[in-house]
Amino acid sequence: MPHVSVIVPTYNRATYIARAVNSILSQTYRDFEVIVVDDGSTDHTRQVLAAYGDRVRYVFQDNAGPGAARNHGIRLSTGQYLAFLDSDDMWMPAFLEKTVGALDAHPSVDVATTGLYVGPADRKTPAHLEGVQTGPWQLPTRFRQRQLPFLLNGFSSGSLVVRQEVVGRYGGFYEQGCTLGEDIYLWVQVLLNHAVYRLGEPLVWYDTGASQLGFASGRRDFPLEPVLVDPDPIWRHCPGQHRAFLSAWLALHAVKSMHMQIATGHPENARWLLEHYPLVRRWPWDWLRIRFKLAFPRATELLRRAKHTLRGRELL
Repeated sequence: MPHVSVIVPTYNRATYIARAVNSILSQTYRDFEVIVVDDGSTDHTRQVLAAYGDRVRYVFQDNAGPGAARNHGIRLSTGQYLAFLDSDDMWMPAFLEKTVGALDAHPSVDVATTGLYVGPADRKTPAHLEGVQTGPWQLPTRFRQRQLPFLLNGFSSGSLVVRQEVVGRYGGFYEQGCTLGEDIYLWVQVLLNHAVYRLGEPLVWYDTGASQLGFASGRRDFPLEPVLVDPDPIWRHCPGQHRAFLSAWLALHAVKSMHMQIATGHPENARWLLEHYPLVRRWPWDWLRIRFKLAFPRATELLRRAKHTLRGRELL
């Protein structure tokens, strides 16, 4: 029985899937299984993966979203630890060696995280490292507002390894047809309740040039994330000492989502968030910008176009 189960959800990523799988098979740590869950691809993903033979377990399902694909892989897994890699990203060779080593050496820790390289191939930059020092860590009960954006550093599905029973405790990844934010719904619950071993080095490459679903994908339609529209299960799992953090973090997440919803032509979603997350007033500059954008959409669009024009001239 393998020590680690590596689960790779994929959908029409035939161009990139071999790169991701090769980065797994090139790990310096060797005690793992690889499960690729094909979420209804219509390209030649199956043929690409057939070349790996029994080194990769390939499973096909009807299209149901990345959360459902990861959960399918979890049900098939046999490892004590779970790791996840999106099919257009890559691990550095020592990723499993260092994360698994941290979990093995610290039984009281339930998840090990690393930093990331973010960007397209020619502009990769280290990220998710602000405030991170290598070693065991737990969410503080007291924090400053400026720390909020960094307290979830490392909690990206491809940059962590977690004990299998921890994922099961929260029902796995969010499904219900979700295509955005299905992972953070799980990871914020883990952060609220479990000790973490944080590695202060980037061991994953999140390729924004190939991204298909997230904010880096270039999409113009972003559904509201489940952490914002269905937070009740998260609140039920939130210990009393972390409720202030969760309130503030959800409000900050709502601020970011409002800007995105307005920019992609969905002001009605921004208004809904503004109504349901009044704590956004704690970020007064953002609150004022959002209110201006909602009150004066035409002026906002003209300013946006002017900004893009100026940026284009700077590049000439």
